[in-house]
Amino acid sequence: MSKDFLNVLRENNAFAEMITDVKKNKYIQIVILRELQSYGIFTTEGRILNVAETTAGVKDNSKVTRVLMIKRKQVASERRTGKALRRKLIEKGLTICGREDCSLIQHLCGKCPDCMLYGYAAQGGDNADTNQSRKTRVITDTAFSIRDYGEKTVEEITLNAVDEETHSTGTALSSKEHIKPGVIFPCVETLVDVTEDEFLYVLANILLTTRYGAEANRGGLIKNHIVGIYISNQEVFTNLELTKHLYDELKDKLDDIDLNLVKEAFNRVEDEIIKNAFSSVKKVDNINTFIEEFRNYIKDDTNLMEIYQNIEKQIEEYSIRKVEEKGEKSKSRKK
Repeated sequence: MSKDFLNVLRENNAFAEMITDVKKNKYIQIVILRELQSYGIFTTEGRILNVAETTAGVKDNSKVTRVLMIKRKQVASERRTGKALRRKLIEKGLTICGREDCSLIQHLCGKCPDCMLYGYAAQGGDNADTNQSRKTRVITDTAFSIRDYGEKTVEEITLNAVDEETHSTGTALSSKEHIKPGVIFPCVETLVDVTEDEFLYVLANILLTTRYGAEANRGGLIKNHIVGIYISNQEVFTNLELTKHLYDELKDKLDDIDLNLVKEAFNRVEDEIIKNAFSSVKKVDNINTFIEEFRNYIKDDTNLMEIYQNIEKQIEEYSIRKVEEKGEKSKSRKK
């Protein structure tokens, strides 16, 4: 199946030709509206949700407390999606460079698409697969709710035990704060110096991932809506600034906020953010058509196999170049 939907990125030289350690500042930014489809829990403290006080908007300087979706809560789920899909394709004959059972966090192989894109820390030890670290080329940051922390955003849910014989509830066991369905977290994922196939890999991870946060088997169902893809040599969109701009646009409609309102608001603030950039910015026009064509493309496992196999080949070529470079450096020192 053709990948003509990528032509605008190809024409604007958005992709790296190969995996390399030499930074070239080829930035692709993906703007996402993460919409909760169920109750969700994003916390590092157990019962209490992560929150932060910020100014409400770019124009409105009043202070508000916002619910957070910590960056690790986002990228960890998407990494697992990519790893699981790789294992599925291995069963269908995918030829790999790294280990089949590469997994977060202590058993990273350092040689698979996930490790090469999202990075890893050195694990050390004589038997470790990754004695060196690698920086991520998928940059994420904490996302902020548009509305403030309050009854429209958060609900404390009490957990009760049910007696199996009487079917009655006893004393409450505990209670936890949950983020309500419909809450939207605008966020940006920034890809740096990625190849065409690596871009497709990350995009698939975003769109195929549906569960985030704590207790994800019982909640945290999210639908990721991609509303923009941009090419530049700098980071143009940031999570907090984007959220503040949206707040300014929706300030008088916060009680009725929904996905369509946020999308309409984004269309109004997009150009303003781009206008303030210090470098040229190109965007993918007709983003809905782009996503629909990509959706049809990845529904075919043959196309997914091609994406993964191309990246595995690129990793193998990268590994060969690193060995050759190390050999050349060793020869130079001996001289």
